[in-house]
Amino acid sequence: MPSGVPANPNNKSFVYLDSVEKEILTYVNQERSKAGLNPLTWEENMRPIARYKSNNMLQYNYFEHNTPSLNNASPMDLATKYFKYNSNGYGENIFYSQGYPEGTTTAKYLVDQWMNSPGHRANILNANWTKMSAGVVFSSQGNYAYATQHFSTN
Repeated sequence: MPSGVPANPNNKSFVYLDSVEKEILTYVNQERSKAGLNPLTWEENMRPIARYKSNNMLQYNYFEHNTPSLNNASPMDLATKYFKYNSNGYGENIFYSQGYPEGTTTAKYLVDQWMNSPGHRANILNANWTKMSAGVVFSSQGNYAYATQHFSTN
């Protein structure tokens, strides 16, 4: 954790879904290919930011782009000010669910939900983005899942 970034409380038990995080990129790139766009590459340096955001929403029980526990930091501020990630452009999609439909993989379900939302779809299909990462946290206490998808231009 970078200095200056307070650790999230651990009031709720959770696990990160590593395989789901990377599988999201596969489905995102399928959607970008259909739209005639270049594929995104995985940005490992953004993963801690996305994971922090997802876990922060779980632990503090909120669902919004700004981070209340960090003076309402915007997604760009979370990345650049708190995590020292350098980028000329930064985008974020977030997701919350309590359970998933039977027969659906988590990553596919997440991307389908984002693609069915105009603002999230626009982020996924933004031709300026070149890199992506994701953080997916699951808590068995209530079967909650929070996901954060980050995009950048560098």
